[in-house]
Amino acid sequence: MAPTESFLTELRAGFQRFADPERAKGQQAYLKTLEPMLGITNGDLRSVVNAVSLELLGRRPGLADLLAVTEYTWAHAQSRDERSAAIFLLALPRYARLVTFDAMPLIRQLVVEGAWWDLVDALVKVQPYARASAPAESDALMRAWAVDENFWIRRYAIISQLGTKSDLDKDLLVDCILPNLADREFFVAKAIGWALRDHARHDPEWVRAFVALHERRMQPLSRREALKHL
Repeated sequence: MAPTESFLTELRAGFQRFADPERAKGQQAYLKTLEPMLGITNGDLRSVVNAVSLELLGRRPGLADLLAVTEYTWAHAQSRDERSAAIFLLALPRYARLVTFDAMPLIRQLVVEGAWWDLVDALVKVQPYARASAPAESDALMRAWAVDENFWIRRYAIISQLGTKSDLDKDLLVDCILPNLADREFFVAKAIGWALRDHARHDPEWVRAFVALHERRMQPLSRREALKHL
């Protein structure tokens, strides 16, 4: 049985050692949230999640147990820090490599319920692993997510290949970007620019050509972000 309750109990105990109410106020302002925060630095949050998960889940748990702990922690979270911890657990390198396409329903749930950039963007780190287990199914899903009515789902699809470098599938990237080119939603336009800027490190000429071809439809923010370092 997955150590769901014990994980959250140990997590909270570990977090209390690093809580800082004054820092929490600044974090809430930065994230523009009224959700309770403990004022834990990202480094301390990661160290607690790493230690507790290693103790209770070990180095190679079954995917079902990993997803169960993630979902339980998310569902019972009493602070933004605990929700962040649920996502970070899934994205820990030793666990992310265990993630398969079977995790996508939970990932969608976390994106929809998280509905803010820090949580959504953190989840993207597991996408290359989910895709590796079922490339065709994953690509079809990202193309479907790129036209979803929920713009956070669309953002996830657009940035789903961040960090893949020369392994990036340009056709998939284009198919995720084109339906959203004219979208004025800030987080969608920013995602388009970010995805293009990330790939510009490896193929700047392709990015320049893409922007030149579509600049009349692109939002200015997307164009600026895409060409930022070119």
